[in-house]
Amino acid sequence: MMSKKCWFPLMLCLMVISPLSYAIEKDAAYWGIAVGRSDDDKFGETATASKLLIGKMFTRNLAGEFAFVHLGEYDVGTTEITQYGFEASLVPMLRVNENTSLFARFGVFAWTFDIDTTLGSGDEKNTDVFYGVGVEYSFTQRASLTVEYEVFEVFDGDVDMISFGMKLGF
Repeated sequence: MMSKKCWFPLMLCLMVISPLSYAIEKDAAYWGIAVGRSDDDKFGETATASKLLIGKMFTRNLAGEFAFVHLGEYDVGTTEITQYGFEASLVPMLRVNENTSLFARFGVFAWTFDIDTTLGSGDEKNTDVFYGVGVEYSFTQRASLTVEYEVFEVFDGDVDMISFGMKLGF
């Protein structure tokens, strides 16, 4: 059960956003953030992952997004590995009800794979396709939460990412 101290900020937030209608509407632009976990199949490592995105609804059921994705940093022996990149994607959506949408995501991912060792450092860059699926729950016309699973091909291996995010329309 939530303490009384937690209820006040929650109720204040709900009062501020409740007059707005649900679901980010057609022609609306939005930005978002997401945080989650990545799992590198090639190296068998997991890391904290994050995403910062900007998008635009083209129709009620189709959006386009650009994002910076940080797939994480981890150590393999004495080697530190960092994976990140930029994605451009189309996001078709299926509205389940007024608040909930299922979506898919596919596009291109321009990735960088940085390697730092005691002997030196280097990087490899390339562009590959990626895909994902998720669920979005809209609290208002301008605010929604997402849960998403994406698969990126990086450095001849797959990196899976599951994330929880928030989108805000403007």
